[in-house]
Formats: sequence, structure tokens, C-alpha cells
Amino acid sequence: MIVRRLLFFLNLIFLCYVAQAVFNAPTTFAQSLSLSLSPPILEVFIKPGKSVTQVYKLTNNSEPVIITPYIAMLSSSGIKEDPNFTPENWFSLLNTDIKLNEPFLLPSKQTKQIILRINPPLNTKMQDYYRALVFSTTPSPADNSTISQISENLAAPLIVTVTESGLVPKGAVISKFEVPSFIDSFDPLDIDVEVQNTGRIYFHPNGKIELKGLLGKASYKLIPNVVLAGERKKLITENPVGTTSDNYTLHLSGFFIGRYEVELNFTLDEGKEQITARKTFYALPFKASLVISTLLVLTFLLGKRKKKDAA
Repeated sequence: MIVRRLLFFLNLIFLCYVAQAVFNAPTTFAQSLSLSLSPPILEVFIKPGKSVTQVYKLTNNSEPVIITPYIAMLSSSGIKEDPNFTPENWFSLLNTDIKLNEPFLLPSKQTKQIILRINPPLNTKMQDYYRALVFSTTPSPADNSTISQISENLAAPLIVTVTESGLVPKGAVISKFEVPSFIDSFDPLDIDVEVQNTGRIYFHPNGKIELKGLLGKASYKLIPNVVLAGERKKLITENPVGTTSDNYTLHLSGFFIGRYEVELNFTLDEGKEQITARKTFYALPFKASLVISTLLVLTFLLGKRKKKDAA
């Protein structure tokens, strides 16, 4: 009887705390801002004096927002906000109601077509231009139902190559190719590769890393992420779960034994020139051998001591 009363009072106290938390909790209204943009990236070769257009679809999946489109610098680390940067005047919008650097209202649940025009004049310097079409958003002041005001930037990278012939020299060197000389058979294998773009134009590395050993061979495809001119970038492999790592190009877990050869092979985009490098490493069960050796020594010493005691 006493136990039942105690449980009743404990449940009553618990319900009181829950009711207090529910009825005294502060009420907040957070705005959920959700925009989508397609296509996500534009890569284009263009001759001076020519023109190309790209249609973007900007969709607002939440509350009305005010959006300001502008052209920003693009670097290997992302959008580079530089107050002293003046974009080229041959980037423009063909929309009659939307201009660069001028805000417009995008209502809720609506999609707007944004038409970007790229028209470098005849005297444009022939090189790569790394830019981004950025949409900077602010909540609509007419929407007073939200306490939390959210702003964000949505960007579409623009990789524009201005060239008269369409043939721009490409070049790359392997600046880092790290493979351990020896590993324990039960330890993971970590391979790290970086490339340096020595050409005047961006490229995509198309290739693979191949691993050959006593137990067979395996191939791991490189993800063809863009490498900008002058950029040094880590290569990443396209592999199942457990074979990649944020810190390495290739991270492999498993059992290794004997001599292995690692071969890196890739081309710049769809070019014919191949860039190749090879390294060798050896895998042996060092830790297991140490444990077994220690056990054997201990067994020998114990056996020797027992014989001595028996004598």
C-alpha cells in the first residue's frame, strides 16, 4: 500500500513538471528559408566578341524574400567577398524586371527564371575568369509574423574561359603522393595525393588509383572535381562507405600481407596525356608477431621455472 502511494505521488510530481514546461515555454516563430537554384555550376569556353546565355531557375520554398543578385569572385576556398572587387561589365541579366545589384521580391512557393548573359568584348584578355552569380536574400519586411529573421547567400559558380582558338595549355604536376613504406597487416592503409595546376586553365582529373598485391588488385576511381589554374588540390576517390576519409585521398581498412604497388594514373579532362606515379609498400603482422613472440618467451620461461622447481 505504501509503495503504491509513493508511486502515485512521484507520477503526480512528474506530471506537474511536464505541464509547467509546456505551458510556460516561450513561444517563438522561426522563419524557414529554403531556396533552390539550378543548374548549380556553369563551365563555358567563349571567344571574345561572342555571347552565351544561361537560364537559371530560382525557387522559393518558404516565406517571401527580397533577393539581390550580384557577381562575386570565386576562389578555391569558395566565394571571396572583396569590397574593392569590380566585376566585369560583360556579365549581365537579360530579365526586363531584374538587374544585377538591384533587389527584387520573390513571393512564396514561386519560381523565377534568371537569364545570365556572358558577352566578353573583342579586347578581353584571354584567360580563365572564376566568378559566381550570388543571390543574397533578406526576409520581406511585410512579413511581421516572424521573430527570427534569416538571411543567406545562394551562389552558382561561373568558370569562364575566354579563348580565341579554344586551345588553352593545360598542365599539372603531382605535388604530393604519400604512401607508407611499411604498415601493420591489420592497420588501415592511408594514401594522400595532391596535384598542382601549372596550366592557364582549369581541369578535371579523370583517372584512378590502383592497388596491386599478393591477394589481387583493386581500382578506385578519382572524383573529377575541378582544379582551378594555379590551385593545389587534394584528390578524392569515389568509393563505398569506409574507404574514404576527410584527411586522405584513400582510406582502406582490411588485411594486408606482403608487397603492394600503388599506381596513380589520370588525365586532364579528356586529354591524351597521362600523369602517372607509382609507389611500393610492405605489410607485415608486426603487432601479432610481437604478441606471439612475447607469449612464447613467457611460456618458455614458465616452463623452465617449473622444471627448476620440480628438480
